Order: sequence, then structure tokens, then C-alpha cells
Amino acid sequence: KESKLKQDLQEAIANHDQSLQQIKAQQAKELKVIKESQERDVLQLREEIEHTKNQSKQEIQAKVAELSLSAKSMQTQLDEKSKQVQHVQQTSQDQLEQVKKELEVKMTTMLEEHKMELE
Repeated sequence: KESKLKQDLQEAIANHDQSLQQIKAQQAKELKVIKESQERDVLQLREEIEHTKNQSKQEIQAKVAELSLSAKSMQTQLDEKSKQVQHVQQTSQDQLEQVKKELEVKMTTMLEEHKMELE
């Protein structure tokens, strides 16, 4: 009975660890997609800057201000996504710890009940 409980606990922990790893992998993929998209955007912005060099100084200054705002917006989005990833990872870790504690309490209780039954 005790080994069955230990096995169940190990399986529950392994399943939770696996789902945590899947979440981390998915978040890493999402961050990679965002980063690649931002890199493409930066390349496109550089090309646009090259093109605008031939325009008047006033037009260039306006474009630079626009691109600066765009870059700041992209950084803000990336920062927000990073915060979300950290939050999900912490929440998953907290849930894992809670499951471990609950299973340990249940296992201890069942072992005590089993000992009482034997006595």
C-alpha cells in the first residue's frame, strides 16, 4: 500500500513536471516567434530608414520619432510577455509544491491509519 502511494506520488510529480516542461517549451517558442518577428521588423525599419535618407530632413526626423515609438512599443510587448512567462512558471512551480505537500500529507495520514489498523 505504501509503495503504491509512493508510486502514485512519483507519477503525479512526474506528470506535473512534464506539463511544466511543456508550458516552458511553449513559452520559449512564443518568445522565439516574437523575437524573430521583432528582428524582421527591425530589418524592415532599417530598410525604410535607408530609403528615407533621400527625403527631406524634416520628414526623416518625423520618421525617426515614429520608429522610436514603434521600437518602444515592441520592447514593452516583449517585457510584458516575459512577465507573463515568469508568472506562469512561478504559478506552475507553486502548484507543483502544493501538490507535493498535499500528497505527502495524504500519504502520511494513510500510513498512520494503516498502522492503527494493524494495531
